[in-house]
Amino acid sequence: MCPQLRQTLFKVNRPGYLDLTVSKQAIKTSIYGHPEFVSFIDSMNALFAGWREQSAETLKSLQAGLPPQTVIAQLAEDLLAHYTDKPLIEQYDVYQHLMDYWVATMQDDCYLIAADGWKVETYLIIEVKKNSVVGRHGHSVKECQALMNQARAHTQTSTRQAPAFFNT
Repeated sequence: MCPQLRQTLFKVNRPGYLDLTVSKQAIKTSIYGHPEFVSFIDSMNALFAGWREQSAETLKSLQAGLPPQTVIAQLAEDLLAHYTDKPLIEQYDVYQHLMDYWVATMQDDCYLIAADGWKVETYLIIEVKKNSVVGRHGHSVKECQALMNQARAHTQTSTRQAPAFFNT
């Protein structure tokens, strides 16, 4: 993998021994700027983008009643298969990133969709104070109702979005 990069970073000292050809401070810059490494990173980004696009379509088509565990199981299996036999990539490290994101964010979203489908609702919080009725943030109840109606109209015209993990 990256034979030219090795030649850029090292020179032969004697059989079995190599010397650095760049300073220790320049190692990272030399690696990240090398055309072979840049090409490798571009191919890995394209690989992830392909999986993300495929998975985003799956997530956008989720329906109420679908068990969330089947969602993550399918996503995880697809991810593992997608990264099988890729150089310098341990597929289970990529899998662990997905599982960490599942636990932190995605699991709750999938359970909400499983329960209610892609349902977005607004609601009004009214605080009753002595001698006055005030909506949230000090607005009058009438102002809050108008803001809520605007938000409801906006959510009805918005398209469904995939979770943030798939927009990176």
